[in-house]
Amino acid sequence: FIGSEDDMYREIEFIPGEAMVALMEIHDLSTNMDGLISSETRKDIKSSMMKAFEYYSGYYYERDVGINYNIWQIQAFAKLHSSLSLQSPENSDKLSSIRSYVLDLCDDIIDSKAWKHELSRGQSFYPNLHTVEIACGLDSLVDGLGVVRSLADDPESRALRYEINIKNALYFLEWAQKRVPVESPAGYGGLGYGGVQVFEQRLDVTGHAISALTKILRV
Repeated sequence: FIGSEDDMYREIEFIPGEAMVALMEIHDLSTNMDGLISSETRKDIKSSMMKAFEYYSGYYYERDVGINYNIWQIQAFAKLHSSLSLQSPENSDKLSSIRSYVLDLCDDIIDSKAWKHELSRGQSFYPNLHTVEIACGLDSLVDGLGVVRSLADDPESRALRYEINIKNALYFLEWAQKRVPVESPAGYGGLGYGGVQVFEQRLDVTGHAISALTKILRV
């Protein structure tokens, strides 16, 4: 998932991050599921993730990336941070670097236009145009909260900021969900997409919201 410069400009936002989340998911599952993958594959995944961290964190700090980039990067490297914390607590310098990267990405999300302005008002004239940013960001921000809570101290009060934004996001998504009439031909209950009128249900956005809710129960 480390491609050429051309690949970077075309697919950096989604494909690499999604692939890394999948790798870390199977790595973590294999801890309690013998035979899922070999021990050699587990080592290869960890090695690849460490290389990926150097590459993508460098890319992030050197360039102006879109907020979509942050969403999958946070999820992937929060998992790596958790895994290293359990297996290699002595590797404090690397853990600190990964942690800083994840939290910087989270800060970008809560400072983005959709989060900073729409959540502060609690509503939007076009609610369903913002469910994408809020639901996807929420899915990642909960992982960021888990990273903050793993710290012995939190001098910048990030945990409190993240908790407030997570709560506001939940209220916003519930509000947006209720803007869709029960009899809507697009369906009811999920999170739609459109302006004043919702024209379709976004299963991916709804999935991010559900994922966030399940994580909140575990954080």
